[in-house]
Parts: sequence; C-alpha cells; structure tokens
Amino acid sequence: GFGEEECWSYAEIENDPRFHYETMEFGRGEGLAVDDGTIYVILDNNLDQRTIRPGDRRPLLFVMERLTGPRR
Repeated sequence: GFGEEECWSYAEIENDPRFHYETMEFGRGEGLAVDDGTIYVILDNNLDQRTIRPGDRRPLLFVMERLTGPRR
C-alpha cells in the first residue's frame, strides 16, 4: 500500500550557480545521509573544477538542519 513519508528537496542547491562545476556532467547530489537532526548531501564532481573558482576541484558537502513538523 501507499504511505506518507518525509521528503526533502536539494534542487535549490544543485541549481545555484555558486555550486556549479565546469561541465556539470558531474557535481550532482550523489550522497545523502540523515540522522535525527541533520541532513548531509554531497556533490561529487569527479575532480571537475568549480565555475566560480577555477582550480577548485573539491567535492562539496552540505550539512543542513533537519526540519521537523508538517510539510506542505
């Protein structure tokens, strides 16, 4: 059957030009972990460089507070 589940979107992060990589073939959300109070999202870039910081080839890790309560 169907049931209700919690959902989060990180599309705002992936679509933000500050976090884009040179080719955008990579640099999409590839890792997600959740605990009681935190959500972790990693953008794995396969060593592609960031658009706004040429030479910066690090992947990005976002650590966000997990919201609680009803979703709309």
